[in-house]
Amino acid sequence: MDLAFSEEQLVLRDLARQVFTGMATTERLKEIEAEPDRIDRALWAELVRGGFLELEDPLDICILLEEQGRTVAPVPVWSTLVAKLAAGDASLPSDAILSVALPSEEPSRALVPAAFVSSSIVVPQADRVLLVDASTVSFERGTLTSGDPVGWLSDLDEVQGVTLDRDPAWVLGLATVALCALQVGVADRQLEITAAYLSEREQFDRPLGSFQAVQQRIADAYIDVQAMRWTMWQAAWKLSEGLPATEDVAIAKFWASDAGARVSAAAQHLHGGIGVDVEYPLYRYTLSSKQHELLLGSATRQLVTLGAALASGGGPA
Repeated sequence: MDLAFSEEQLVLRDLARQVFTGMATTERLKEIEAEPDRIDRALWAELVRGGFLELEDPLDICILLEEQGRTVAPVPVWSTLVAKLAAGDASLPSDAILSVALPSEEPSRALVPAAFVSSSIVVPQADRVLLVDASTVSFERGTLTSGDPVGWLSDLDEVQGVTLDRDPAWVLGLATVALCALQVGVADRQLEITAAYLSEREQFDRPLGSFQAVQQRIADAYIDVQAMRWTMWQAAWKLSEGLPATEDVAIAKFWASDAGARVSAAAQHLHGGIGVDVEYPLYRYTLSSKQHELLLGSATRQLVTLGAALASGGGPA
């Protein structure tokens, strides 16, 4: 397994970073957060024009989503690209917003990101995957930790749509790894914001970053980010190659949840309270990190999955 980026992937990463950082500014985020659907339509249009929503390889998708996570840009790229890849040859408009019905603790109920603005929804069921016209189903409105609106879809077994040639486990695995990529970007940016703050903020006439205990805490966070990143890439690579990836996906999500929570807590603690100020950018990353931590299964849930695989004689080779 070679996880070095190709020249094309490096170009994709740099272009994505340029678009997201150039448009998802703090001022723009505040504007979008005041709107009902909390989607930056101008940024979405730019992503469509740039061809970013035509990506078909899980590795490329994760590259794009990591960059989105670094800016917490309010666009439904994650759900749309997962749904497009799951839909395969289905004819869908290039600028369409799509979503995926994600399982919840209630078996007959699913959480649908961007439900009220999506034209189609991919619905994984027990033994099949459906492509559903969003106008044919109704949603109960809810709100995610980040403040974004979400729809709850009930009576999943009664939903009607076009059957896709996809394994439900593969679709949910792709959705999980893509979510991990977002979390890596969030954690990496939290680390950068914190390091910059520690180099400028002084205590006892010394920068906070010069204290050994502070250095050890942020070094631990750096190691956590790297563990999140490389377990995510391993799972994404296996999905890209069509290899069995169930355990790799669970490992990646464990690190995204467990280490992501540690990085977020460290960033808040090392800021000494300013991180919760809504005028300071860190709080948006804290909310996003918690959302990604719990969505599609917490760290404990991933350990249960891995433990069951090991107990049955399976597990990582």
